Amino acid sequence: MNATTPSGIHHRTKRTGLPIVATRGSSVPRRETGRTLGVSAAAGSAAIDPELQAKYQLYHTAWQEVERTEPPVAMPLMRVVYVAPQTHTAHQEAEAGLMHTYGRYRRWGLLPHAGTDDPALARDRFINGDPAQVIEEIQRYRNLFGITYLICRMAIPAVPHDHIVRSMHLFSERVAPQLSQEC
Repeated sequence: MNATTPSGIHHRTKRTGLPIVATRGSSVPRRETGRTLGVSAAAGSAAIDPELQAKYQLYHTAWQEVERTEPPVAMPLMRVVYVAPQTHTAHQEAEAGLMHTYGRYRRWGLLPHAGTDDPALARDRFINGDPAQVIEEIQRYRNLFGITYLICRMAIPAVPHDHIVRSMHLFSERVAPQLSQEC
């Protein structure tokens, strides 16, 4: 079910009934959503850690302004996730597609402070590596921002379909079980 809030933000209810709200650019709609509806806000997949910190802090501030004492039901994060058997393989396989896509975003002015090479662009934007490194990075986001849900973007342009499928299998077989044991 799709709905529009008083502040003009669209949200779609997931099967669990938890509304997830994604906003771009402006912090005002996010603040109003947290204040009036008490719903979770999903930060965009291209935000880096300082931007995420500011967005999650704004959300928590708005949450507290309406005197909510219980913690938010969920704190989601959206990230591009790519898992390969070895870290160097993951970076090598994903680099061309990520540089193409996010390089275009940078040229359009959507990522004005993004680096022009893969390591600079990928820093704090993508979860990319072998299963152990991916687990470590997800745990880092849990610790930094209290993330309870990860929305994975796993299709990367220019990466062959069989590599994407392998990445999904590695995530479901070697990453997800380790994370669910901690919950």
